[in-house]
Amino acid sequence: MTPFRIKTAYGNLIPCYEASDVRQRYREALERYPSGALRSIYLQDRTVIWTQAGKLHAELITFYECGTIKRVFPTYGKISAYHTEEDEYEEADTDRLEVGNGAVEAKMQCVWFDRSGFVKSITIFNKDRMNFATKYGMLTTDLGAEFDEDGRLVSVETVFDTQLYTEFGILHPFNPQRDPMHAEKASLGFDKEGNLLRFSTVRDRVTITDPNGNTKAFVPRIEEDPYTGFPVWVPVKVEFADEVIKISTGKNSEEIFERNSHQITLEKM
Repeated sequence: MTPFRIKTAYGNLIPCYEASDVRQRYREALERYPSGALRSIYLQDRTVIWTQAGKLHAELITFYECGTIKRVFPTYGKISAYHTEEDEYEEADTDRLEVGNGAVEAKMQCVWFDRSGFVKSITIFNKDRMNFATKYGMLTTDLGAEFDEDGRLVSVETVFDTQLYTEFGILHPFNPQRDPMHAEKASLGFDKEGNLLRFSTVRDRVTITDPNGNTKAFVPRIEEDPYTGFPVWVPVKVEFADEVIKISTGKNSEEIFERNSHQITLEKM
C-alpha cells in the first residue's frame, strides 16, 4: 500500500493507516475543523519534525486552525498490561528545544506551542528531570514547566527536596496534589521579573504577622482521600495578588490579608 501523505508547513506527514503494534491507540488518524483545516494527525510512525524551537519527535500533532502547531506528543502509546509507562519511557527519544535564551533537554510527553511557534509548556516523563535557575536558586522538576512568550519561567512543579531562598525564609515548595497530566498552571508561579506569585508547601509552616505583631500560623494537614480512603497531605497554598496575600489550607479555607501591612515568614516543619 502506498501511504497517503498530508502536506503541512512541517513536511509531508503520513497519518496512521494500519495498526502497527500493541501500543497503537484507537483514534482518528485525521481530524479537521469545520472549516476543513487540519486539527490533528496521528502519525503512522514516530517522525522528526522541525519547529521554531528545534527538532522534535512526534507521533501525534494537533494544530491551530491557522495551520501552526499547537501540541506535539513525541510518544502516544496506549498504556496497558502489554505496554507499561516504563515501556513508553524507553520508547521515547531525548529532544532539545530552545526556550527563550536557553535550552531544555529531556524525554518529553507533550510540548505546547503558541500560535507564533514559541514554546508555552513542556511536560516530561516523571523519570526525567529539567533544571531551572531562578533568583531564589536552582529548582528541579520531574513533571515539566510553563513559559511566557519570551521564554521566562511562568510556573513549575518541583521535586520534593527543592529549596528556594526567599525573602520570607527558606521555602520547600511541593504540591502532592499536582495534576500529573500536564505542566500548565503549576503550583509554583513567577511573574515577569522572576518574583514569586504563588507556591504550595507541605514542608513549611507559614506564619503571617499583622502590623500589631499578632501572628497566625498555617500548617499542612492530612485528610482522607474521598476516592481511595488513604491519608493525603493537604498543602498550604500562598498567592500574591495585587495588594493582597491569599492563604489557604484546602477547599473553602482561603483567608486574605493586606500585602503592604502583613509579613510572611517560613519555618521548616
